[in-house]
Amino acid sequence: MKLIFLDIDGVLNYEGYERFTRSGTRFVDPVLIKRLKKIIDRTGAKVVLSSTWRRGIYDMLESISLPDGIITFGTELFADCTALKNIRLPKCLRYIPYGTFYDCKSLEVVTLPESVEIIGKNVFHGCTALKEIAIPPKVEQLDELTFYGCTSLKRIYVSEKLSYLKKSAFMNCPSFKEIIFY
Repeated sequence: MKLIFLDIDGVLNYEGYERFTRSGTRFVDPVLIKRLKKIIDRTGAKVVLSSTWRRGIYDMLESISLPDGIITFGTELFADCTALKNIRLPKCLRYIPYGTFYDCKSLEVVTLPESVEIIGKNVFHGCTALKEIAIPPKVEQLDELTFYGCTSLKRIYVSEKLSYLKKSAFMNCPSFKEIIFY
């Protein structure tokens, strides 16, 4: 398998890139996303995405659509991205690592692709606007503190393949009411 280890900094954005659109400010250049997609399509490579610049401009990022071909990304990639409301994850994403959406207080919509097999610890920790989420069928366990402090979370949808649920997965989720099996 061909892998591309990609740090967003200077690849999908660059110093001074900031565009204002009808829906708000955009910090990842869509032209560069298209170029990355071409590379993925031509080479068949999979991408491991990371970033070291998540402070500052992440406070204004409201929406992002990641290109297909990314199979995982670095820990806490979108941590403290307080304005992020929705995200489109790649179709072949397999692993969502520790703290990916940690304290994304505005996050309302996350559609996890069917390809996801592992959801790490603290992935949705402190996502106070998240009300419900569907866990893909390949996920067999929910780890410690996965949804800790998701105060608006009411329900999750899980497959009957989910065989292990850490008792602290829903700690400090006062609105949590139900797990619906599909």
